[in-house]
Amino acid sequence: MQIKEPFQKWWLERSPREQRLLKIAGVFLVVLAFYLIISVEINALARARGDFASIRGKLEQGRKMAGELSREKELLLETESKWESIKATMSRSTETGIIVAEMEKVAQKHGVRLSYLEPGQPVERIYRDHLRAVTYKITIQGDFTGLVKTLKDLEKLPNPAEIRSIKVTAAEKGDLSPGNVSADVLIFIYSLNLPEWQQTLDGKMLMNKNTFLPLIQPVQTTPENIGGSNPVLKKQEPTAGDTGAQ
Repeated sequence: MQIKEPFQKWWLERSPREQRLLKIAGVFLVVLAFYLIISVEINALARARGDFASIRGKLEQGRKMAGELSREKELLLETESKWESIKATMSRSTETGIIVAEMEKVAQKHGVRLSYLEPGQPVERIYRDHLRAVTYKITIQGDFTGLVKTLKDLEKLPNPAEIRSIKVTAAEKGDLSPGNVSADVLIFIYSLNLPEWQQTLDGKMLMNKNTFLPLIQPVQTTPENIGGSNPVLKKQEPTAGDTGAQ
């Protein structure tokens, strides 16, 4: 009350022009104060939105990385499964009677006879040192249809195999029935070299570097190779040190 009366008296003493100017100034001050208060809140909200966008971006990036990690893990498990499958078919020794028995079984299945078999010396460290091969010279006698089926199945043995050469001749009189043939065949049968065979590495080797490499198929430049339909391996001519194995 004591403040209001002096203010009214002061206000009435002002001219109409001064009163209009004071009203305009008052409105301006109110608007300015409101703007300053609101601008602080707007800036704080903008910073909050920026922080939220940054956090959301990091969250999306984390989710993407987690998804990629999950896919990489699946690929790793798939690769491991493929490796175990390959190892299972290639870890058997190619220098045992099992291989001979399997070839004989294939021949009998198609009604032909395995009349001659001569194993060669192992061809060591081929296909970038991952594989070894044993060559077998065999002679198959019987009808031509059975021979073709036998050759096809020989490349489907549990150990990967490929036929390198075939020489077919007509059967000599007295040896076989008329129309039958005799085929001299050179076949390579593969198995893994160490360390892949046992999945172990020498400790001294590990101190220097990890010498284990995945099975990499080198590009071949020998189109003259004959036969071989196994999709696991491409053909590779033996090196100079391997010629004695043939």
